[in-house]
Amino acid sequence: MGGGTVFTVNTMYWGEIASPGFRGSASSLTQAMLFLGVLLADVIGYLYPTEYTTLAYCGLAVTLLFLACFFPMPESPYFLLMRGRPDLARQSLQRLRGRDDVAGELVPLEESMRADLALGSDLQCGCVGMVRTGGARKALLIAVVVGALQRLSGLSAVIAYTSTTLPENLANFGPAIIGAVLFVASFAPLLLMDRLGRRPLLILSSIVVAASMTSNGLYFHFFPGNEAAAADGSSLTWVPLLGLVVYAVAYALGMGPVPDILPGEVFPTSVKGLAVSGVNISLTIFTFLVSKIYNSAGAVVMYFSFAVAGVLTAFFTYFVIPETRGKTLEQVVAELEGRPAVASNNTPDVAAHSLSAYEDRTASNNAERSPAHLP
Repeated sequence: MGGGTVFTVNTMYWGEIASPGFRGSASSLTQAMLFLGVLLADVIGYLYPTEYTTLAYCGLAVTLLFLACFFPMPESPYFLLMRGRPDLARQSLQRLRGRDDVAGELVPLEESMRADLALGSDLQCGCVGMVRTGGARKALLIAVVVGALQRLSGLSAVIAYTSTTLPENLANFGPAIIGAVLFVASFAPLLLMDRLGRRPLLILSSIVVAASMTSNGLYFHFFPGNEAAAADGSSLTWVPLLGLVVYAVAYALGMGPVPDILPGEVFPTSVKGLAVSGVNISLTIFTFLVSKIYNSAGAVVMYFSFAVAGVLTAFFTYFVIPETRGKTLEQVVAELEGRPAVASNNTPDVAAHSLSAYEDRTASNNAERSPAHLP
């Protein structure tokens, strides 16, 4: 329950506080920290194989550290604008950007807020809001399909069963190697996500994932359970580990971060909370299925299935997913709905005038509201 809440709110928070030009790189930090947690668990498991209490205490320490660091963080400026508090939104944005002159950035936020208010508030939209417009329906399709393919590419099974899948001579330290590779490789999107874009990274990543999983599928087809390779003293026992290392690098490059970023970039804020929650629930189901079917289906079938998921991801990305790099939420929603997006005018004079006009309107509205109704 805690993890589901964190992943839902984290996706929304990053999408709302990061500037369009830095949004992808910033959101990629989520994956890096996720893999740091995987690595931490692998190392603890290697050093203390049966000490589950130690693992629990380490998790508690990380949680307390997070609370101490995150408690003073500002609220999302977009959220504050939606609640009619432009003064607090400006203060929040000033803290996030580290400068006082943020009027130009508040203008596109105001424009996005107006578009969202046209669809209705969070409570008024509900489930209907997710399918009310063509853009919302396409956003839901993109988020669910690309997320499902991400889960079907097999990361949960790779993390859970590395020690039982690899040859015996590699089983003890194999999981820690994969965890370390995932963590180190997850920093590559920080440099590439907002330079190359989401689509190129996802396509390249999915193709390499398909190739590496095909390699492992062939290995376990010819050496089922590693018996044949071990019997003749073959040096090919390193092949499945190499395949998993390549898989880890490719996954961290695109298939890991991009599907997690997209929900925060394609959903209008008026339906984003409910939509991201629904998407995360559906994706958890796919994760559960992959993890539970792995043992019964066998390594050969599963690795080839993971390869197919990689190929399908490449095709789906090329033909369906739009590029969201450097675009505001309003521009992305307009593209999904097939209408031209209105370019945001960020010149200081126009920005200041628009902000001033908006503050006058909200101040008038707030004067008519009881303080008890303010959040």
